[in-house]
Amino acid sequence: MRNGFSCFVLGLVLCVCGCVCPSSGEGETKPVSIALYAYVPDRAVFEKAISEAWSKKHPRISVVFMEWDPYVGEPPEDADVFVYDASRYAILRERNLLARFPDSAIERREDFFKGALNAVSDREKDGNGQAVYGLPQMICSSFLITRKEDARFESVRTLDALEKLVPKADPLKAEPSSPDAVVAACVYPEDLFYLYWHALQAFAEPAGDGSAVLSGEDGEGAKAAIAALRRLVSLCGEAQMKAAPENASAYFRMRYLADGKAAAFIGYPESLNDVAQAEQYRIMPFSYGQAASPYFYINAAGVRAGLSEKRASLAFELAAVSTCDEVMTAVCSAPGANGSPQYLLPGRHSTLRTLAGKWPGYARLREIVEAEEENETGIRAFRGDRRFEALREALVPALNAAVFPATTETAIAE
Repeated sequence: MRNGFSCFVLGLVLCVCGCVCPSSGEGETKPVSIALYAYVPDRAVFEKAISEAWSKKHPRISVVFMEWDPYVGEPPEDADVFVYDASRYAILRERNLLARFPDSAIERREDFFKGALNAVSDREKDGNGQAVYGLPQMICSSFLITRKEDARFESVRTLDALEKLVPKADPLKAEPSSPDAVVAACVYPEDLFYLYWHALQAFAEPAGDGSAVLSGEDGEGAKAAIAALRRLVSLCGEAQMKAAPENASAYFRMRYLADGKAAAFIGYPESLNDVAQAEQYRIMPFSYGQAASPYFYINAAGVRAGLSEKRASLAFELAAVSTCDEVMTAVCSAPGANGSPQYLLPGRHSTLRTLAGKWPGYARLREIVEAEEENETGIRAFRGDRRFEALREALVPALNAAVFPATTETAIAE
């Protein structure tokens, strides 16, 4: 009883002291929450790196990681921070879901790629300064990946140039038709819209800030994008583009290149995480149009608008931690099952510089990104307008009919 009473008293004292003057200087211990971008090789490495960095700053406040699809609907209501794609910037701003970052919450602003920061920012009404509504965590683009030993692809950067080097595929074969085949990152049918989105950038009208504006369904740009995708289908083969193992990632066709079953892969740099010895591959920017300058897609950590002042302060800090050099270097360096790093592209110069010093693949990616960053507005980034939300759902059935010939569809079914 005496020991129990002593423990009760001690616990009461600690509780009171913790409420009045906690050892970490924090009175609020409610966890802070973040919904991460899900389409990465290994989300667990993000959670680990963020948790470790956050605990150094706030050992008494834990981080809760939440699930969400950044391309569908709104972020979870109880997510203080959420990593969103800039394609949905306009709709999230229109729904008043994004809080503006105070200048004090943006650490080393100049270290972010300016084009990436532009994609999640607006000019203030008086034309002075930049209103920022997210911190770029990652950038991405569609690249052409080939084996370095294959000299045919040394300067290929466009669909036109690629078509001159490789044969058309057998539309009925579910795997590459020959060792000279082209394969593309596509998990059918959900990725069909994103292939269209990628192709559209080559024909989209640039906005004043260097970003691209999504064209309407019936515009000339849209028609050109459809035509480009039909040409891609002729190279890859309809059956092969639609075939996918159960629970396939967007990267699985990179293995066809690694196994010698294909000669070229069109997709994301993180696909290199799926293979061993990533340094043996050539990485080139890729365009579906004549211009070989790529568009980049931005994932940024946003803070929910309307949080209390204290809660918002923690959220801005967590967003900064999730995009800081320490965290992103740890994330991008983490090896996959085959030993290659994640090959995600960070939103900061400093992180990409560090990675480039360790891996040849990252050195090549840095070369491409830094060259594009030299443009007046920085890397060209895609930011969807308000029609993006409606187009995404409405276009998929129409795209399927437009991109894949009906005769081939029938033959596959038979």
